Amino acid sequence: MEETNYVSESDLINLLNDINFERIDLELKESNFFEILKISRMEIRHSNFLGWLLDPNESHGLNELILVRFLRGVFSHEIAHNLNALDADKIDFRSVEIKREWQNIDLLIITDKKVICIENKVDSKEHSNQLTRYKEFIQETFPDKEKTFVYLTPYGNTPKTEVDVYIPYSYVSFAEILERILNVYEKTLNDKILTYINDYHTVLKRQIMQTDTVNDLAVQLYKTHRKTLDFILENRPDVELEIRELLQQKVKDSGWILGTINKGYVRFLTPELDKLLPKYEYNNGWANKESFLFELEFYWTKDKINLKTTIAPGEEEVRTKLTETLKVLEGSVKPWGSKWVSHFLINKKFNLERLGEMDNEERMKEIDKFWPELTALVDKVNTAITASYKVENTK
Repeated sequence: MEETNYVSESDLINLLNDINFERIDLELKESNFFEILKISRMEIRHSNFLGWLLDPNESHGLNELILVRFLRGVFSHEIAHNLNALDADKIDFRSVEIKREWQNIDLLIITDKKVICIENKVDSKEHSNQLTRYKEFIQETFPDKEKTFVYLTPYGNTPKTEVDVYIPYSYVSFAEILERILNVYEKTLNDKILTYINDYHTVLKRQIMQTDTVNDLAVQLYKTHRKTLDFILENRPDVELEIRELLQQKVKDSGWILGTINKGYVRFLTPELDKLLPKYEYNNGWANKESFLFELEFYWTKDKINLKTTIAPGEEEVRTKLTETLKVLEGSVKPWGSKWVSHFLINKKFNLERLGEMDNEERMKEIDKFWPELTALVDKVNTAITASYKVENTK
């Protein structure tokens, strides 16, 4: 007999009363600077904070302490030819310069005699031959300096390319550096700096390496209340739905009219086109049977949002009229599709997974970035189609 995932009220109460649940709840309620800002898994934020920690001239008051310990680990690796851990202590730290996101390189440490290039990977993978490109760029830019290349990942993974060049280094090792510094130098740090480093150390253990006490508690809790927690997960908020609702609200706020909605799409018309363009009496693939719509496609593309103009299947006379109008507009491209025909396409960066970590105010700011360009296209198409129908009516 197939087991059903029936969860009773008592199951939920048992979960709430479990001491591990209370412990996790208490741990997660503690303020953490990085989690408040929802940047705990953003690579660029990690690179920025790492750059701050590694810079001897920054305001943390630890001088070269963190940088020396980091470089000792890097220089002691077998790939670091002609270097050893003691070389880290020989650097003139007054000359250290740290660049962040320079020429797409995550972190670059420059000294009087050395340059250390760090590629930081929290979740993403290497792509576009980037490790080779960075290596060649550094070799060309700093011909007279000793060059070291570091591949930083949560567990010190070996890169797929340039394996004899890039030294694998782990966040595990970096967390150990921070833990030792917190234990030894805690009383010498001011409260604000101590909070920053403590919070970052917690984020590394909890979010990146998943070795924090709260991670262990979560595993125990799941084993005890698996059915209940699976039920809760099945009913968790849907990021796609939340984003769609924001896009729909933005469409309404712009004075436009929503059209047929499907998963991953928001479709709409201007009030003028809603009155002018016919709706069919038969099923053409859209629930509201529109002949034309603007489409925002954001779910199936994963890392971008598409704005398209789309002519739906229907009467050939209507489709021809719309095609003739759109194809002569500036910016129109060669139409693609047979049943569903598009003449305009705007692509904008729009990572759904990253948006899932944001609150609605932050999400709306991301939408606002591309909305003016979208509005300009809508206005242009609206004007052209409206004009074409006016010409027809005067005949």
